[in-house]
Amino acid sequence: MFMQKRTRASLAAAVTALAAAATLLAATGAGAQAAVTAESGWKVQDYATGFPGVGIGPIGIAAQGDEMWIGSYFDGHLYRFGPGGGTVSAATRVSSAPIEPQLAGLAFAKDGRLYAALQRSGRVVELARRDGHVVRVVANIATATGIATDPVSGDLFVSHPGGGVARLRGFASGPATVTQYTSALGRDVDGIAFAPDGTMFAAAGNAVLRIVGTDGPNPGTATIVADVPNADGIAVSTNAGSDRAAFALVNRVDGVITKVDLTTTPATTTNIVTGGSRGDFVGVGGDGCFYATQSDRVIKVTRSDGSCDLVPLPCSAAPLRQEIRNPAFPADTRCETQLIGGVRASAEKLGGYTSRQSNVATGADAGGAAIHGCRSEGAGTAAGSEPCLRANNLATGLAFEFNSMFGASGGRITVGPDPSALNASASPFTTNATGVATGLNADRVDGKDASELGPGDVRVAAQGATPIAIPTCSGTSLATCPSLVTRTLAAGNWLVQAKLVVANAGDASARTMNRCGLTQGAVELDRARNSLARKGASADGESEAVSLMAVVSGATPTVTVGLRCTEQAGEELQVEDAKITAVKVAGVVAGA
Repeated sequence: MFMQKRTRASLAAAVTALAAAATLLAATGAGAQAAVTAESGWKVQDYATGFPGVGIGPIGIAAQGDEMWIGSYFDGHLYRFGPGGGTVSAATRVSSAPIEPQLAGLAFAKDGRLYAALQRSGRVVELARRDGHVVRVVANIATATGIATDPVSGDLFVSHPGGGVARLRGFASGPATVTQYTSALGRDVDGIAFAPDGTMFAAAGNAVLRIVGTDGPNPGTATIVADVPNADGIAVSTNAGSDRAAFALVNRVDGVITKVDLTTTPATTTNIVTGGSRGDFVGVGGDGCFYATQSDRVIKVTRSDGSCDLVPLPCSAAPLRQEIRNPAFPADTRCETQLIGGVRASAEKLGGYTSRQSNVATGADAGGAAIHGCRSEGAGTAAGSEPCLRANNLATGLAFEFNSMFGASGGRITVGPDPSALNASASPFTTNATGVATGLNADRVDGKDASELGPGDVRVAAQGATPIAIPTCSGTSLATCPSLVTRTLAAGNWLVQAKLVVANAGDASARTMNRCGLTQGAVELDRARNSLARKGASADGESEAVSLMAVVSGATPTVTVGLRCTEQAGEELQVEDAKITAVKVAGVVAGA
């Protein structure tokens, strides 16, 4: 873009001559864009058209979210276009008055402020995004042309043909400290761009240079990586998972755009667009697409399927703005917004947290405090796909707490587009923790509802504090003996246990044929024999603890189990502490 060997006075004369030529060409209809052709695998289309000028129209270009900010070298105006582009008009013009003819490079700093290189006056300035006026001059650099922000240091770098590239420090709070960063091998540098790792790439006449970044060994050291005729504007991109440049796209003043593959040694070049007009600076949009200036327009270059894979730099750091979307387009949030604090715990209502979101509206129509949305499609952090929300305690404390101060429910976990519909194919969550979840009361666990889990139902029957005298029931069969304690069971499978103490309260010894048993109607489920010594003159009769157990399988609709005992004629037996406990179980497995 730089017109070599011209003085600033001759540049001003050139602009005057170009303005006169523009008037003539407008009258004759000359100056139309040539037929631009994209090579196989690529696609090109107009993005912004109608820029005034002859030969040189738009130059500076910088992305902020889904917007492209474009400066006109010819008339010094600043323009802004949305995702669909458009035509130069009062609606797309930001500046209320020309900033300065020969408005060259544009760049957003990490704090979201907009800076411009004014080539004619040799100034680097901050521009007001509202109306394009010069807010302040941050540096004076003769023939300031290209400008870019280092993603590592956050410093501004400015190319000035004939002088290499300058570095600007401390520009955010006052005049910048300007130092020479690289002589660029004595070449005239126009466009400059950074890879995510801080390596700078420069379009320098007929070559592309790689320049060591600020945190690398020997910062500012330049080497030629590829010969590219008429190189002017440059952008770089990485491969997935890397912050090193994989290729560069170079906009040339002869109407060609060249791809430089930086992964080969030496780098290889391929022309991807031909037939254009004069190419100058380029920009990478928040969508990752390549935007290249031409004589009177800006074109958009994508892969043939419309996809884009360039890396937009730097990350936006514009201030958060209340009650509007920050930013206007999700593609701008290409780096994390980090809130890092050193806050100590607090017993007060406020404090203890690095950030706090609270909605003080009340009533049935009150809104919430925060919502987190994402488009994650993987199986979580372990699978390389982050969830919408993650709490990670790096110490030994809790990772989360949920509390509903006055509500009857702590909250809901729903899966699927209809939160009110049951979703049998989805699980609410998974865990690798197999310990006891204290206080958890679940309606369904392992695909079973509460009635199918043991103990899903417990039935108990017990005698009172007074011993029960066993009625005389001779013989060994319990079928005709009366039940001492009973328990009715609902339909299903039951594990039934009976415990009792049988005591001899009489003067005669109990016969060995006596027994107590657990019965279901006339069926004996379990039984135990007892033979107890009689009561003596100075001692109570003998007693014995009895434990019985049985399984009642497939009870339907209801059954009654009972505890019965025999007693032969002349005996005085009694039962104490009798109790039946029945536990409902999911099923019964027969075994050997």
